[in-house]
Amino acid sequence: MTRVSGATLTAAILPVEEEPLIRMLASDVLVEHGYRIVEAANAREALTLLDVRDDVRVLATDVRMPGPIDGFALARLSAKRWPHIAIIITSSHALPRDSTMPDGALFLGKPYQPAILARKIAALVEERAANNAKRANTVGTRVD
Repeated sequence: MTRVSGATLTAAILPVEEEPLIRMLASDVLVEHGYRIVEAANAREALTLLDVRDDVRVLATDVRMPGPIDGFALARLSAKRWPHIAIIITSSHALPRDSTMPDGALFLGKPYQPAILARKIAALVEERAANNAKRANTVGTRVD
């Protein structure tokens, strides 16, 4: 199992997957790696959760899901409204194009091993925490 840091342990992950068994497997593995999980079956549920929660650090969304908003659109909306949230997009049916992926988002083709998802999420959370710490350290710093 991947070792997790304090930043990882405080992060909530939002898996968005229409298939309950896939969502449950991903969630179980992420819980085993020390994450708190908030699940959604579609984009509308995910957006509702993101509106009311401030602890989500990673959105992991499938591309194909029911409703008018697919995973690519959800990722773009999330990147605009919540730029502090890292994004992983997964699919076995669609491949990303530059125009479909928000800046900084990762793509993970299906089928994937759940441990790989956990490692990618750990890296994203650590990277975001380090970037936030750097920004915090430069706030108030004078440049003469």
